[in-house]
Amino acid sequence: MTNIQREGKLKQIEKLSRAIENAEDPSYLQLQRSELWMEVGDSTNALRDARQVLNVSPNDPRAKRLEKKALRSVKEHQQPKKEQ
Repeated sequence: MTNIQREGKLKQIEKLSRAIENAEDPSYLQLQRSELWMEVGDSTNALRDARQVLNVSPNDPRAKRLEKKALRSVKEHQQPKKEQ
């Protein structure tokens, strides 16, 4: 991903964040933002958004899928690097 693409995705995240603050039911927006967080490599925030949706809708398949993907990514980043 180029810096320009990343900046565009971060701007989308900012817009979604503002919309989420004013939304009566922000779940759909949070899922969109979760996907964008994953695309820019921020699995921690992606996981947070997916779990917020699951708190409201525990059976949401998209939220479950995003949670698994983000959790897997977080765990991969936390594992110590093996020496070669």
